[in-house]
Amino acid sequence: MAATALIRNLYALHPGDHRPATWVANHAALDNPYAVANLLGALRKARAHEQAAALLARDPAAHATLDDPRAVAFLLGALRKARAHEQAAALADRAAAHATLDNPRAVAFLLGALRKARAHEQAAALLARDPAAHAALDDPGAVAFLLGALRKAGAHEQAAALADRAAAHATLDNPRAVAFLLGALRKAGAHEQAAALLARDPAAHAALDDPRAVAFLLGALRNAGAHEQAAALLARDPAAHAALDDPRAVAFLLGALRNAEGHEQAAALLARDPAAHAALDDPRAVAFLLGALRNAGAHEQAAALADRAAAHATLDNPRAVADLLGALRKAGAHEQAAALLAQRLPTAVRFDAFLKMGDHQEQFRFGREPNQSAAAAWGWEDLE
Repeated sequence: MAATALIRNLYALHPGDHRPATWVANHAALDNPYAVANLLGALRKARAHEQAAALLARDPAAHATLDDPRAVAFLLGALRKARAHEQAAALADRAAAHATLDNPRAVAFLLGALRKARAHEQAAALLARDPAAHAALDDPGAVAFLLGALRKAGAHEQAAALADRAAAHATLDNPRAVAFLLGALRKAGAHEQAAALLARDPAAHAALDDPRAVAFLLGALRNAGAHEQAAALLARDPAAHAALDDPRAVAFLLGALRNAEGHEQAAALLARDPAAHAALDDPRAVAFLLGALRNAGAHEQAAALADRAAAHATLDNPRAVADLLGALRKAGAHEQAAALLAQRLPTAVRFDAFLKMGDHQEQFRFGREPNQSAAAAWGWEDLE
């Protein structure tokens, strides 16, 4: 990764000097497939085609370690982009025969990369090693990802076997991951396995500290018709356990509680005053919570959050700030929007970024006065 950074930085400073690229192409380690793929991309962007050829001549496909199938998939794509088709084929052969199979998400990426490269024989060889039987089950979300990849590859027997294993043995403490697995099982038509997973009572095992994850599980249970389990999840009082620092996550939970008719839980969540606890480093997430509070009728909290955001929100991302401004205006918080615009925004971000927001390009076409107001019209004669 350091080699890639070196190429990018020195190319930006000295575009015509390919000596750094030459050194890196001849000396970079080749065992990390992800790093080699990034390096190939950096050489191509730097137009260091001879150096890219030199790197390929060192045969990275033969040296890449295979313990991370996702990284191997990334290198496979980079080799194809570089039109190193023989090396891509060789890497596909090695990966199909020897890549580790315990990480289901990584294996899914590799299977997808092989199919995208039309390496059908290698994809078949990978499937013949039975990744469904070797996949670890400690991340149900990753299992769901592999389940989808197996179905896309037409490996329906393996998909069914994986569904059986996951329904019986997948860990249940991560509510978001369980929600993804439940959805994947239902999408695959594995209704018996979905029922088996539900019979293990994921609502009773789910951790409650991540509001967005709880919201995902609550929605998945309702979509599966598991209304008793959804009620059981609500009975565990997720509103009392949810962390309140992530405004987007709290907004997700608040919406999910209201959709599930968990009005007491929604009220309990609001009683903990999420507007006062929300972090302000992501203006877009703050905007999301602002909308959720308004939809829940919590207008005082929405106003308090608007005040906090106008005074303290991080303003280094112009697009996120534009979303916050829009949310403030939609909430009728015009004073807060005006304060953000006039007092903080022009000095917090580059003025060119400030001009891209709303009608600022026209409003401040002649610049800005020291008091942050728009400058009056001026022309050449004013400079004489």
